[in-house]
Amino acid sequence: METRTQIHLELLAFRDTALRTLAMIALWWLVVSQCPGGESPTAIAGQRVNPGPRVDPGQRAGNSKWPVDANAPQLLKEPAPTSAFAFPPEAESSPLVDSILDQRGTIRLDYFPSLAERSNDSRVPVDQTSLSQIIPETTNEVLPTHGTHTNFVSFRQLFDDPAKYSPCETGWQLLPDGLLYKTYLAGYKEPRIQYTNLFDTHSKRRVTEAVLGGRVGIVRYGTFGANNPQGFQLDLDGAVFARVLPDEVSTMLEGADFRVGLTGTWRHGPLAARTGYYHISSHVGDEFLLANPMFNRINYVRDSLLFGLSYDVNSDITVYSELGAAPGTQGGAKMFELQFGGQYTPIATRPSNGAPYVGIHTHLREEFNFNGSLNVVAGWGWQGPTSRRRLRVGMMYYTGPSMQFSFFDRYENLLGGGIWFDY
Repeated sequence: METRTQIHLELLAFRDTALRTLAMIALWWLVVSQCPGGESPTAIAGQRVNPGPRVDPGQRAGNSKWPVDANAPQLLKEPAPTSAFAFPPEAESSPLVDSILDQRGTIRLDYFPSLAERSNDSRVPVDQTSLSQIIPETTNEVLPTHGTHTNFVSFRQLFDDPAKYSPCETGWQLLPDGLLYKTYLAGYKEPRIQYTNLFDTHSKRRVTEAVLGGRVGIVRYGTFGANNPQGFQLDLDGAVFARVLPDEVSTMLEGADFRVGLTGTWRHGPLAARTGYYHISSHVGDEFLLANPMFNRINYVRDSLLFGLSYDVNSDITVYSELGAAPGTQGGAKMFELQFGGQYTPIATRPSNGAPYVGIHTHLREEFNFNGSLNVVAGWGWQGPTSRRRLRVGMMYYTGPSMQFSFFDRYENLLGGGIWFDY
């Protein structure tokens, strides 16, 4: 008991240290932050960049790239990948980026008469089909891997290399767009909007898991916009995770878990981290208590510090892990928990088409001797081209201790499907 009390006191001291560290890191980022790879900031997403002075095409030979001088942005000196989009020879007589891509990220049709003849609009969104028709692969001139942004061309197509992210200008932003740290798609206690119908093969009954909540940025020092943002951001999250029994009278509310949290998040290239605090408490529905007067209600509570890391293996795959340490617990909860998993989220060629997704998540809790749960989700999803919010439909499989923490002694094996909206 004394050892446990000592650990609690040490964690309380660590909480103060963590808050100081959070402030120091934010200050450090303010003073010395740069774009990924140490490149100089040149343009925020959606704005034009200066591609450097023009040189007569006759001075270029072989497979040379668009010329830049010593004063041009360093990021335009990088060799473009062979799979980058090539621009046609007729574009050589005009600046590369500043003229061909306008501020909305669309290709100017006056460079491509064949495409302009098929449209009454002078500009159309870039898509894979039109590009394949108007841009020959044999041309010597290629689009740089940085310096442009469009809402209609996927990151994988435009940048190719997942470790390279948008060029950036940094600044303070109140209520910024987007999140630096990605939501765990298969995390069953992630704040989001959710409605799932599940069948428990253990109890042979149907349950509905509904979540109402979300996670938003409060303040950011970093790049602008929601597409691959970089920097430091303070996030606020909250949600209620409710379970109802559709086969019971009046669709009985069995229980609900409530969560609120405040976290600091960072992203630099493919690596992201978060640390902060969250509170979760579990409650039982009044109707359930009336129908089960002998039920022994527990007051499950966790006041926990957390530290998470995520890494984008490539543009489609993300892996992550997160450690939680709770100096304050009640109702059978214990101090430590560990979450880890991965997700596959390829970017759709067109946002309206959507793309498949798969997520797997493991949650180990000390109160169960670290014999935790496994949750797997898979289906089809759509992601906003500018907001990066994600709407998903699909299937779900969960096995482990009850997802409702009030029912401490239950083991569940849930299979079903539903709809999710992630921030």
